[in-house]
Amino acid sequence: MTESKRRQGASLDIEAASKHFGAKMALAGVHLHVEPGTFLVLLGPSGSGKTTLLRCLAGIERLTDGTVSIDGQAVAGPGLHLPPDRRKLAMVFQDYALWPHMTALKNVLFPLRQLKVPGHEARSRAVAMLERVGLGQLTERYPNELSGGEQQRVALARALVGEVGLVLFDEPLSNLDADMREQLRLAISTLARESGATSVYITHDQSEAFSLADKVGVLRDGRLVQLGTPEELYLKPASAFVARFTGICAESAVQVVSEPRPTADGQVVDVRLPGSGAVVTATLPRPIPASAGARLFVRPSAVRVTAPGEGHFGAEVHDVAFAGRGYEHALSAEGDILLTRVFCEQRWARRGNVGIHLSPEGCLVLPAGPDGTGAPDGPGLPAGHTSDLVDLTAVPTP
Repeated sequence: MTESKRRQGASLDIEAASKHFGAKMALAGVHLHVEPGTFLVLLGPSGSGKTTLLRCLAGIERLTDGTVSIDGQAVAGPGLHLPPDRRKLAMVFQDYALWPHMTALKNVLFPLRQLKVPGHEARSRAVAMLERVGLGQLTERYPNELSGGEQQRVALARALVGEVGLVLFDEPLSNLDADMREQLRLAISTLARESGATSVYITHDQSEAFSLADKVGVLRDGRLVQLGTPEELYLKPASAFVARFTGICAESAVQVVSEPRPTADGQVVDVRLPGSGAVVTATLPRPIPASAGARLFVRPSAVRVTAPGEGHFGAEVHDVAFAGRGYEHALSAEGDILLTRVFCEQRWARRGNVGIHLSPEGCLVLPAGPDGTGAPDGPGLPAGHTSDLVDLTAVPTP
């Protein structure tokens, strides 16, 4: 990879971007700066505005207000709307969007011909890119002769072959089976970074976002509610919504019973769970106003299964499933409360008693309130997605 190709990524600047569809507000004043070469993932539930923002970046939709600049060139703003073919970008669609009458090779050649790359060079680059995505032996097949994963690899090759500065990904893995998703995720991550292009990728899948991104932007109701590295979002979520959407297995109102104590990575406090009276140590990502209550959010990684009588509280093993390198357990505390997705290397017997220990690193204390920074505040997860919440207030004292 030459030094020039490593540096070809475009910067992206979005200022006060708003989009209305009649009376419906899809984007509400989004501000965002993306450095060249960054892989940015926009994460959010259905209706959060991520697809609308991507389409506005591509030029498929026109902004109602605000501006978009790509590599310093304004492409959208008051009285300005450059069409997609003048924005020096490429896009990988959810449904592949290949030309059905063209072979895989001709699909990948298409953007090079639009760029007027000489024929021999264009063919050489197209063949090389198809080989990079593992389709060197399928260049003469038509889209209907390819599997879904193979079609998406052609679409990826087509997007990257033109060496554009910005590549947009519209949930490209959502139509694929689990094994193919993982293979193509790795191909997207590797090839997009090797190309040097800036990438903007949208998804509602937290694990997909974290595995791909340099930066993750979380959207809710058309607003960008947090932007940071995967580690920052996981360890220091800005709100209850971000905590829930990036993966929790339990939450509860709690009482803070100690002053914050400094650690190498921030601060911790002791909190008491209502009802059980159990006291656990938890991470304090940000100060809690004196006027606000506190709420505890538990990551699956914070839960450790111990022998009965040990840990913070007891539970019964409701179910267990083999997960390849270990076992995932559903644990039932008194009151038919389930704690799911609890991973252990060993298998605990169904209907057996265990103890549950919560580690401070995966227990987060955030302000409680009706504004989305604490107490439950209405639907926030996409259809079919569960946060596997457990009300710890009903967990018995050991």
